[in-house]
Amino acid sequence: IGTAINDIDIVPNVGVLVAGSDGLVGLSTSSSLISENPGQGETTRTNYLVSGKAAFGFANGKILIYSLSTYEILLQLSHGSRIFDLESNSNSDLFSVSDNNQNLFRWNTISGTVSLTINLGSTGFCIKLLDNNKIGVALSDHSIKIYDLTTSNLLKTLIGHTNTTFGLVINR
Repeated sequence: IGTAINDIDIVPNVGVLVAGSDGLVGLSTSSSLISENPGQGETTRTNYLVSGKAAFGFANGKILIYSLSTYEILLQLSHGSRIFDLESNSNSDLFSVSDNNQNLFRWNTISGTVSLTINLGSTGFCIKLLDNNKIGVALSDHSIKIYDLTTSNLLKTLIGHTNTTFGLVINR
């Protein structure tokens, strides 16, 4: 590929999405690599959406939604600062957290609008869906918080980490 890889995500029965440090976004299949540099700077995250779309987050706070059938940009979203993580659910809603912005956003990937904002009280580094109605967020204050996505209520705060947590693994 010729660039440092910042993130990958699996596209079932198709291939792998690639986010490159030099701004490269791509889809690698068993037979080809389809890639481009959309001119947004460093690509920080990627996420496959079940609706045949791919999301790429950038250091400049932009999120581009691509069609995996046409490889065209369908939407451009703006979180405001460096995208730290992206996650999607079975409804193709996209969740994002970013630097200098203590909010978790849920984006509608059809209209491009924010359908939910949760103030986290600290910078979120990593997000993982626990199911379609709950999300875990690893925060810069060394905690992990679990939120209900239907009510926006904080369900639980997990404390005890002595350093910042940059990843979450969910055992389903």
